[in-house]
Amino acid sequence: MLKEKFKTYILFSLIFLSLIQAGILWDYQGPGFPFNFLEAIGRIGYAKAEDPMEKIREDAFEPYRLVVSAGMDEPHWVLTKNSDTQDEYSRLWGEGKYYLECILNSENIISNAPDKDVKDWEDLAVRKGIFYEFKTPLKPGVLSYFLNTKGSKADEVNGVLKMLVSPDDINNNSFSVYILDGNSKLQNYVIVAKDLKKDQYNEIVAKLYKRSESNGLRSYTVIADTKNTMRYQAQKDIPIIWDGSKFEPIQSINCTIPENFTIKSGQKASEIEKKFESILGSEKDSYDVSMDRSGTATLKNLNNIYKLYDSGLLEYKNLSYTTETEKPDESQAVKTALEFLDRMKLLSANADLYISGIQGEKDRVRITFDYKVGGLPVVFNYQAQGAEQNTLKNAITIEASNKKVISCWWILRNLEPAKEKKQYGVNFVDLMDKTFIDYPELKDDKSFYLKDATLGYEVQQDTRNAKVEPVWFIFTDTNARYPVKLTVKKGE
Repeated sequence: MLKEKFKTYILFSLIFLSLIQAGILWDYQGPGFPFNFLEAIGRIGYAKAEDPMEKIREDAFEPYRLVVSAGMDEPHWVLTKNSDTQDEYSRLWGEGKYYLECILNSENIISNAPDKDVKDWEDLAVRKGIFYEFKTPLKPGVLSYFLNTKGSKADEVNGVLKMLVSPDDINNNSFSVYILDGNSKLQNYVIVAKDLKKDQYNEIVAKLYKRSESNGLRSYTVIADTKNTMRYQAQKDIPIIWDGSKFEPIQSINCTIPENFTIKSGQKASEIEKKFESILGSEKDSYDVSMDRSGTATLKNLNNIYKLYDSGLLEYKNLSYTTETEKPDESQAVKTALEFLDRMKLLSANADLYISGIQGEKDRVRITFDYKVGGLPVVFNYQAQGAEQNTLKNAITIEASNKKVISCWWILRNLEPAKEKKQYGVNFVDLMDKTFIDYPELKDDKSFYLKDATLGYEVQQDTRNAKVEPVWFIFTDTNARYPVKLTVKKGE
């Protein structure tokens, strides 16, 4: 009896070892996806205890902008992560996710009849409530993936670009929720409140008022409250600094290429290979490593090729990919892209990641990701190297199908806030005057439309190991962007 049990144990051990061996061989010869089989085996035991993708999925789903509005002719506050408004941000973003889930699952909805008093999103710009804005429209399937729900019944919603959650003037236990999709279609609902009732919302607004008065929490005006005094057209819900102090303290950021991925002339193949150990995992021995005269390191096997340029650009191509006839599902492609990011483990630790673009194409989906530091976006202006000389305007660009990453361009940078701050001119009128001086073609352009404006940071190709000062960006309805240098207060 004992002998039979021993034989059974040996048999199962051999089967298990054979599966591991097959998995390793599949890594070498299989579909060409950069995937560490042994790492996946190691995660199996933790699958029920914790979702290894949960953090990066939640990080990428953060809104581009979250604004609390006290109403017409009243202050607006932009809340951010990792700041003195972190608590309010977390609470209100949790509420925002609840309302999105209700719409996707058709739950807790009292009414979805059109609001006759609202013609378009412009009418909502001065409403009291919480505004959530994404950088790109998120379709129901993508939202379901991010929210980890199977609900996607909201057929009338083509995607969510912006959302307003506004307290009901009569009922303390419900909120009006307005959704704007990527085609400027407006949909509204009345939904049962969750934890945050009208009274609690008013308490948050009262606290923000006090903090603006006592510790200098920056408040904004929206363009709709300026009573259309501008000589050009503009999006009405853009938060701007209109009144009050013309100068605000803003920190710079330190921008560096990660030390582990800095290419130095004369490096040996073994030294380059060591830089990629965390990426290649068990596949590392299958790669040929080379370095050309321009300082570009190349790692290649039958299925994959990585190129690391001395400018800090990492490029990946899947050599075994063949064009698929079936159009990819955006939610699956986003999932594939995030799995790739999670396995590469090259994200900037001191910056906040967010998804900035999703563009479906014939056989792939192009997905872009960007960073924010201290709540301010980091904007990239970078020329790709090698055969494809396209301009990269995002920190990370991934082309993916349902199950594979086809290509990736990743601008490797560590971004972290600098300690010191300077006083910069932030008055909207002054900044627009400076914009038209720096870009006179815009002043004479009768079709000029201001789609967005924000403080931020610009990282260019030669920004490798440097301190980056804040700038002001304007974005037009043609997706053009213009950086404007800020004026430093005299004596700084």
